[in-house]
Amino acid sequence: MFGFFFRSKVQKIVEFTCDEGSFRFQKLGKAQPETRALSEIAKVEDWHTGKSGQVTGSWVGFRDGAEVTVGFDLMPDGRALGNWLRAHSQHVQGG
Repeated sequence: MFGFFFRSKVQKIVEFTCDEGSFRFQKLGKAQPETRALSEIAKVEDWHTGKSGQVTGSWVGFRDGAEVTVGFDLMPDGRALGNWLRAHSQHVQGG
């Protein structure tokens, strides 16, 4: 018998709140929310899936190597969140 299991280290966000210094979010399937300072965000990029190359969310990479995605399928306001995080994390970092 042969098989394999693939699990991505990237987890989807299903709920969030933000303020000028922090980003609090709930991951899909996790009981406890997580809070990160905006200064912990290393990069925010468009997230592409499938062969079409269509943008389906935002990818958030943290300085410690953790990653989360904001999928537009789970969060209709995910595009606005990705844009807000991108702008505010750059502002906090002096970019």
